[in-house]
Amino acid sequence: MQETGIREPMNKNSSWKWGLSIAMVVVGFCALGTSCFWCVGKTANISTGNPWTDKRDKRDKIGIVEVSGPIENSKAILEDIREVSEEDSFRAVIIRIDSPGGTVGASHEIYEALMRLREKKPVVVSMENMAASGGYYIASAADTIFANPGTLTASIGVIMTSPDLSKLMQWAKVDMNVLTAGERKDALSPFRPIKDSERTELKEMLADIHESFIEAVAQGRKKGVEEIRPWADGRIMTGRKAKEVGLVDEMGGFDVAIAHVAERIGMKGKPRLVYVRREKGMFELLFGPTPGEGTQLLMREVVKGALNAAAEEMQEVPKLKYQP
Repeated sequence: MQETGIREPMNKNSSWKWGLSIAMVVVGFCALGTSCFWCVGKTANISTGNPWTDKRDKRDKIGIVEVSGPIENSKAILEDIREVSEEDSFRAVIIRIDSPGGTVGASHEIYEALMRLREKKPVVVSMENMAASGGYYIASAADTIFANPGTLTASIGVIMTSPDLSKLMQWAKVDMNVLTAGERKDALSPFRPIKDSERTELKEMLADIHESFIEAVAQGRKKGVEEIRPWADGRIMTGRKAKEVGLVDEMGGFDVAIAHVAERIGMKGKPRLVYVRREKGMFELLFGPTPGEGTQLLMREVVKGALNAAAEEMQEVPKLKYQP
């Protein structure tokens, strides 16, 4: 037997060290580059007269509060609204909504906060792609609502879903033991069908929530409940249709809403705008809001990159070949 084409394979430990070193260098350059771009961007924003200004600027400005995605937690948005309310240099606020809706409790909390805010300063809503269900619940608290013709909105209704897996469990011959203290505690259990009495009670509960929704919209829109009720059957409508029936005030996008607000508060020249959500600094982006959280994330990404690099390097090592 004669051995030919032999190449000494790379030591696995050296490959790992090489990959880790490369990954650390890449992360370092990315962090430095991002930091530099961020600093340059902030400097350019202040020095070039860009209409997007800084929250620390005490000149009159318009606050922008974003409601994006499903509404499941109101905490961050309530903090934004509180900041706009307490800072006198925020002369008005635009709520930029792009949401399909969400939970009743969170939507109602934001609605109430906006109703209080509009007693102190103008509150305008600008709808993007969608402001439906809970998204419209929030929008109805504004004194003026702008929507695009193709915006999907309204959907004034309430829905509750619960899967019934009982037949599947029977087919799989799986028994589920459920213990409760209270006859109705497992009313929405997926492991048994809903009883007729439970269905009636749940529908009554949904009807009560729906009525509160209608009343809130009527109050926010300054209309009678019976004016809203014909359009409160859960239907989704376009922004154009919503304007026809009085659920939206004006057609127009974000820029139109900004111009409207600037004119209302007498702001001359380019409107000074501020996204109220606090910007994350470079340290927080890298190391996270809580001790150890960001570091763990960063190290996990570094290790993952090193492993990938090491694996690619190992694939490049030629195998020993033998031939008779």
